[in-house]
Amino acid sequence: MVEHIFRQSYPVSTASVTLTLFPGDRQQCVARVRINGHPVPEQPREPRRYALGNGADLAGKTLSIESRVTPASPGPGARAEITYALEGGREDKAFQQEARREGDADDVAFLALFTLVQPPI
Repeated sequence: MVEHIFRQSYPVSTASVTLTLFPGDRQQCVARVRINGHPVPEQPREPRRYALGNGADLAGKTLSIESRVTPASPGPGARAEITYALEGGREDKAFQQEARREGDADDVAFLALFTLVQPPI
């Protein structure tokens, strides 16, 4: 299975940073979220929402999100998408990634890597 890779930086601030994952319409998603290799659990009662920590503590670290999205339509070529919504940084931002199912795969694999940076003062 081909993994679709997305790289981006995200300027943090001193506020608490959260991540929310939004799969495409009628699509299913499972994900593993890590900061510098350490797992970040989902928030209780808030599926696909992750409290990442204080922005000042996150600066210089890497947020990685491995996800598998199952498209709503069957068969090869079906489109899968996922949106990564980051809040609490210098500005709230959403990033979208999409790809098409290849061959007989059940789902589409995505990897998003965010470098969390401290913006200049």
